[in-house]
Amino acid sequence: MLVGSGTSSGPFPPIDAFQLMMQGSVYFTRPGFADYYADPAERAELSTLWFDHLAAGRIKVEIGQRYLLEDCVDAHRALESGKTIGSSIFLL
Repeated sequence: MLVGSGTSSGPFPPIDAFQLMMQGSVYFTRPGFADYYADPAERAELSTLWFDHLAAGRIKVEIGQRYLLEDCVDAHRALESGKTIGSSIFLL
């Protein structure tokens, strides 16, 4: 099974479907968040769980970059060019 994930580095490269077919039983999937949590109540429950763990310090988020809001164009360019590492945040 080939799984494509993430979008910050750009679109997934083209895949030759015929080449995959020649390999036998090969599957390709590109799951998204909504594929697993489409129900609003379930999303709300997951969100509460996530932020509770974050607030308690059980989950750590590494902040790689901090940008002032007026530097949003520079932040976007850095993200597009792959120059960012980890999470990026804006400071108000």
